[in-house]
Amino acid sequence: MERDPNQGLVAASKIMPAIDMPGVNMPHFRELADVVRRAGIYGPRDYLRIVDELIKYWSIDTMNG
Repeated sequence: MERDPNQGLVAASKIMPAIDMPGVNMPHFRELADVVRRAGIYGPRDYLRIVDELIKYWSIDTMNG
């Protein structure tokens, strides 16, 4: 982000939506993911926490200009 903030933000915008749980390509993954979500093990709030951590780690929240 320090060397090229514009390209860094473009890269971040491509990476963040692509964050998947391990095993996303396994057969019946969607069914298992739904069970995991309903059990409260991992879900949208956890994904949001990961994205928030990346935004802070890359200091995107403090960028201006």
